[in-house]
Amino acid sequence: MKKIIFALLMVVASWCSASAYDLLEGGIAYDYAFGEMRVAHLDSYKGDIVIPEQVKYNGAMRSVTSIDSRTFDGTAVTSVRFPSTMRYVYDLAFNSCKQLKAVYLNEGLILMGANMFNDSSLPSIEIPSTVTKIRDHCFYNCDNLTSVVVPDNVIELGMCAFMECDKLESVKLSESLTEISYCLLRDCPSLKTVVIPDNVTKIGGSCFDGSSLQELVIGKSVNFIDDLALRFKNQPVIRMRCTIPPTASSQGLRTNTEIHVPKGSLAAYKAHSYWGRFIIIDDEPAPVAPGDVNGDGIVDIADVNAVIDMILSLQPNKPEADVNGDGKVDVADLNAIINIILGL
Repeated sequence: MKKIIFALLMVVASWCSASAYDLLEGGIAYDYAFGEMRVAHLDSYKGDIVIPEQVKYNGAMRSVTSIDSRTFDGTAVTSVRFPSTMRYVYDLAFNSCKQLKAVYLNEGLILMGANMFNDSSLPSIEIPSTVTKIRDHCFYNCDNLTSVVVPDNVIELGMCAFMECDKLESVKLSESLTEISYCLLRDCPSLKTVVIPDNVTKIGGSCFDGSSLQELVIGKSVNFIDDLALRFKNQPVIRMRCTIPPTASSQGLRTNTEIHVPKGSLAAYKAHSYWGRFIIIDDEPAPVAPGDVNGDGIVDIADVNAVIDMILSLQPNKPEADVNGDGKVDVADLNAIINIILGL
């Protein structure tokens, strides 16, 4: 009887080992499902990894479209280059990768999973324009990360996504966001300025708790600020773009905090039960930098795209787009903005 049990255990162990992945090719493990390949975990991953677009499995070439949960978790990988076929990266894919120097994401990627880079040494990242969802804690405790641009196609930016990123100095948020998640930028001591996009209606609780902002710009549509979202280590200047004072309480702001409000909104803010306790300043419209067509404070590719849309009549012309001052918006203004970006 004992021999039979032992034999069964050996069969089970053998099956478990064999089923850890479906294919090992070029030092990369893969699982197969629904005609596509998913990169799977190996403890032995190290150094620079280049993931191919296709691998051969069961006599046919299969596209590599996703990275499984915990694929590189805790490994000695230093860089990973994605193929153009990659679409999804699942939870904890690069968790605790202490030697990670670079991850080259591809245009076409859609999902960045929860805790994707949690507690890794990643110093920088370029998020593709095709990404729509960045899940909870994606960059949590990435101590070497200094700046991030969240593309405008991102409609979901999960809670605590950048929490405890000690060296993070700047974050450009997606214009498609309608809510800023709980603890999004909590305990980020190096942050300087953050602009909340104009489509956002809610700022989640403890969003900036423990951060050291110098300036916070709150977008036009914000109507609710959850508890402790605005509790900072220091005392930043807060610039409101919303003409109607948003609902807020229990923020931990000092009473001598400067709250700059849109011209014509001074009386409403002073009469508000919460905002009226601070120093309310009636703001003149901020000067617009040459080429800053979308008014986000920086001149970049988003301004180039805005001018192209105006030239093609996809949106009405703005005075800010007439960079060369000739009274019209055309290719000459497009060239002028590109020269500003290039520093020419």
